[in-house]
Amino acid sequence: MRFCNTTPFQLVVIPSFDKVAPRAGSNLETIMTAVINETGISEDKMKGIDKHRMVVEARQMAMKLIRYYEPKFTLKKIGEFFNRDHSTVIYAIDTANDLIKYDRTYRQKFNAINCQLRKMERATA
Repeated sequence: MRFCNTTPFQLVVIPSFDKVAPRAGSNLETIMTAVINETGISEDKMKGIDKHRMVVEARQMAMKLIRYYEPKFTLKKIGEFFNRDHSTVIYAIDTANDLIKYDRTYRQKFNAINCQLRKMERATA
């Protein structure tokens, strides 16, 4: 198990997106690479029409992380990147929040990716 200064049952709380300033050094490719490396799901599958649970969860995780680390991306732009509607992005972020609360495996993957992105962020700062 990999945790970034959290216990196995501690939630990673992400502040309101409206109050988050753009972060230096993070970008779409870095986030997608981190999600792909942790989940093993390709970018093409995440952007495709595949509705298998593992693919959908990876897509939701990527959308949530992009929304947090790249606040300049609107819901519409995130949706366009994944070939989805903005309302799908809203639903994906809400679902990701629920999965982080209730699904230990999902939470561990999310924490691992988030920890990796924070380390990269600190290295560039």
